[in-house]
Amino acid sequence: MERDSDRASANLVICFDLENVISLPKADIKNFFYRRTLNTFNLTAHCSKSKTTYNAIWCEAVADRGANEISSALVAILKAVKADHPDVKSYTLWSDSCVSQNRNSVMTFALKRVMIDNNVDEIIKKYSCPGHSAIQEVDNIHSQIEKVLRAR
Repeated sequence: MERDSDRASANLVICFDLENVISLPKADIKNFFYRRTLNTFNLTAHCSKSKTTYNAIWCEAVADRGANEISSALVAILKAVKADHPDVKSYTLWSDSCVSQNRNSVMTFALKRVMIDNNVDEIIKKYSCPGHSAIQEVDNIHSQIEKVLRAR
């Protein structure tokens, strides 16, 4: 209900979450399963205003999936959102309550930097209760990605 209320406001609502690790390359060869794969990470965001999905994708060779990496990926996504919606001055961000990735000072400072660099007046950060995902749009996108990867 809280998220629906946010969507009715003038704020731009962006839900984001990190997908489960994607091991690449994919193949249906049994012996291939035991070979070394490359872990790939995907931060997905969904913008309620335009129904647009944004992804930041990187592999373990570039970076891990800690607070710095998640905040950097979110900053890149928010820059793309700002380019698509230059008139919006207030964002409401929804994410899970993972402390190591979303609820920390690194994320706070990154969002402050987004406000300064992109002429944003306000960023409201909201978290779903642990175990109760409030980001169904993003979970649906992740499900579709995993379905396509299984089919190949």
